[in-house]
This record gives sequence, C-alpha cells and structure tokens, in this order.
Amino acid sequence: MSNPHGYTKTDLVIAFAIILVATVIIVFIANPARRLAERNDVVREDGVRDIMEVMLEMFYDDSTTFAAMIEPTAYDRVMIGTGEGCAGDFGLLCGDEAISDDCFNLSTSAIPDYISELPVDPNDEIYSVEASGYYLEFVDGALYVGACNPEARDEVILWNKF
Repeated sequence: MSNPHGYTKTDLVIAFAIILVATVIIVFIANPARRLAERNDVVREDGVRDIMEVMLEMFYDDSTTFAAMIEPTAYDRVMIGTGEGCAGDFGLLCGDEAISDDCFNLSTSAIPDYISELPVDPNDEIYSVEASGYYLEFVDGALYVGACNPEARDEVILWNKF
C-alpha cells in the first residue's frame, strides 16, 4: 500500500536490516585487518628476499671476505641494520625468539654496492634502518634471513645452504 506521507516503519526496518547484513558481510568476510596483516607480510617477504639476494651476491663476489664478515654471527640470531644505531637490546624487538644484542651492520658491507637502501619492516613504529626488523642467522653452513614479527603467518624466512 502506498503511503503519501513517507516511509512506513516496515520500510525503515527492512532498509536497516539490509544495511546491517551488508556491514556484517564486509567485516567478517572481507576482514580488513587480516588483509592489512597479509599485505604487510608480503612486504616482509620482499624484504627477506632482497636481503638474501644481497647476501648471496656478496658471497659469490668474494666468499673469503663474506665468510670473515659472517663468522662473528655464527649460531646467533642477529638484527640486521645500518649505522651507529645498529647496536643494543634487540630481544624485545624480535618477537619471542632469542636474538643477540649484536647487529649485522650492512652499511659498511652492502650499501650502496649491493642494495640502495635496507628494507625496513612495515611496522615503522618499532623498526628503522638502524634496526630493520629482519634478522640473520648462520648455522651449520646455512644462512637464514627472516622477519622478526610476521602478522598473518607463523614465519617469513628464507635460507640457503653454503
């Protein structure tokens, strides 16, 4: 039945129900927070891959210098960073994993020869070029490069056996 004075209460309830259902679908199916976490992990994957490529290029260019440079980090997980700020208490910055207070400083060995700038974790409230949010670990002839705090996955890590 037509109402010449506006909408009926039934019309308003139906419109409200449609808006409510659409909102629920967007929040639970699209899940914007999950999508943001996944996007950040893709950025972390790119950073891990870039750092691993730098390490491999350095190894293939001069394996003796690379071995001497990486040896102090053997069996320790160390933060990757640059500059004078590449030192300190990193334990709290790298999730629950044990990480050394030492830092693998790429500013003297890789920048700008192998990479123009160090990748930094998307969580820029915590990480910077001094402490990038990426770690390096050299264990039993294998080099591991990973992201400290992935959001949507258990880990973001690459490794290469030398």
